Amino acid sequence: MTITAAEIARMCGVSRTTVDRALKNKSGISAETRKRICEIADRYGYRPNYLASSLSTGQTKSVGIIVFDLYNQHFSFMVTAMEKYLAERGILAYICISDKDKKREWEIIDDLNNRRVDGIAFVPINFSEAFVEHLRSLHLPIVTVSNRLPGFPFVGGDGAAAVYSGMECFYAHGYRTVHFVCPPVRFRGQENLYTQEDRLNGYLKFMRGHSDMRGEVLTSVDYLERLEKLIQNADERPGVFCSSDHFTLNIRRRIVELGWDLDRCCYLMGFDGLEFLQHLTPRPASVFYPAEEIGRSAAQLLMDLIHGNPTPREIMLPCPLLPGTVRM
Repeated sequence: MTITAAEIARMCGVSRTTVDRALKNKSGISAETRKRICEIADRYGYRPNYLASSLSTGQTKSVGIIVFDLYNQHFSFMVTAMEKYLAERGILAYICISDKDKKREWEIIDDLNNRRVDGIAFVPINFSEAFVEHLRSLHLPIVTVSNRLPGFPFVGGDGAAAVYSGMECFYAHGYRTVHFVCPPVRFRGQENLYTQEDRLNGYLKFMRGHSDMRGEVLTSVDYLERLEKLIQNADERPGVFCSSDHFTLNIRRRIVELGWDLDRCCYLMGFDGLEFLQHLTPRPASVFYPAEEIGRSAAQLLMDLIHGNPTPREIMLPCPLLPGTVRM
């Protein structure tokens, strides 16, 4: 059995609090005392007893992080930033995958609560009143990321403002026909789609305010076929704004398969700013989603909630436009 903090205190002739300060590199003790305590701890292989600590403090120094998957680059960047922030503060993160399964998400949250995590940060797929009420009943610090839930702190990118700015860019370059590709909203009413709906709302707001603009919102599974017809029948080069870079890539692939000129048939703009875009020639434009900054902000907000510090109800980060190499 390894040495305990109480035994180190007895060997060094100091209090348990002084040992805690030394091992956590806190102020309030002399350099000589800190050195003596750390040397004893190293010599006898001291390891902190988190179970004992949780019994005395009521905290387990662990939190839960739940995302849809880690295939999507912005989820992996977000989770990495969160885990790094938490690890630097001695917090263990349980990283869980919901796979956009509402039942699975509910089960994960209950499992994390049973493990007495100090808080949860997650991208919710559920949105029902029953789910929200269940979360409230846990009396647990919770931060929602990317997708909102009523009554809970939120961290995300300002998608509506970013899409509106993108539309302004189209307009300034003479485009009067811009289609918006957003297939996920066909699941509206079935799952939490805040991020996608927010981006769509930015497009719709711009279109309502500009009577000389026209365009379709493409939400069906056959959006590629519909867009192909729209481009073929267009009397001018249209703009195509995608709510995700994955749709941009699919459209670009279809254009190449058809043998069309990428530079002439339409102007593509995506959302997320995924890394693979930089390997495409020509490179399509994209709105950058600051996943790492969102992850760090969510982790910091969660820690502030856990420690009872004042916190904002939401953190909305700007999403800047990354110009492409295609002639606009």
